[in-house]
Amino acid sequence: MQSLIYFVNYPDDTKILKALVVWLWVTDTAHTALVIQAAYTSLVPDFCNYARVANIIPGYLWQILPTSLVALPSQIFFTYRIGQFSNRKWIFFALLAPAAAYELAGALAFIAFGAITPTDQTLVSVKVSSIFTAVQGTAAGIDILISASLVYLLYVRWENVLPRSKNILRKLLILSINTGSWTALFAIFTLITILVYKNTLIYAALYYPLCPLYCNTVLANLNARTLIRDRLDPSHEDDASFLTPVFVDPRFSHKQASHLLVRPPVCEVTSGVFSIVLD
Repeated sequence: MQSLIYFVNYPDDTKILKALVVWLWVTDTAHTALVIQAAYTSLVPDFCNYARVANIIPGYLWQILPTSLVALPSQIFFTYRIGQFSNRKWIFFALLAPAAAYELAGALAFIAFGAITPTDQTLVSVKVSSIFTAVQGTAAGIDILISASLVYLLYVRWENVLPRSKNILRKLLILSINTGSWTALFAIFTLITILVYKNTLIYAALYYPLCPLYCNTVLANLNARTLIRDRLDPSHEDDASFLTPVFVDPRFSHKQASHLLVRPPVCEVTSGVFSIVLD
């Protein structure tokens, strides 16, 4: 539904953004199919088949791959967007992009170990579980940093925004907090269950929602443009025009934002002479 809303409302977006949305939709669909296939195998063909209890169903193992393939472009998208607006894009990208790539590498290593010996004892072993623990810790750290960076960028501009535009800024603050908080929470909960409930696969139940969460986080941010504009008073649209694209459009640069942050001069007539005053 989010993908459909995007393509209906934003036909003029760049091909890169459209390709990102298609990629997220395809990989999230593949993730759902793998989970359904694994659940069906567990509940129907293997029901009460105690000989296969210790074996890992391939769908449960391979669903980690589409989750990582959704998380990586999602985190890079937000990292690039933060860098563009902060005018320090190489610093942010250099710090966060390698960590996001490490998540994919760690997930591939975890899948490889599970595919070689598809048993639950393999996945809960110290060597293999430590890989997944590091991956989830990295994911949580990146998501928290992304959300905190977006909030900080909005906070430092609070004083430069006209009072009548601060309502839209509050909405964007809430959107920014939600950008990384939900994925970070599930990653943290997964990490906690790995550490607390050792030698079990309880953490898998908290890991499954991560793929749709990443997908919907990106799509919600892209689709928020229409929602924000609809709730914005038309008479104040120009005052807050710099806020909307900054946090949903990676093409919007720091220089453009700085230009729009300048308060426009207001002309008033004093004793027949025009004078310039600041609002």
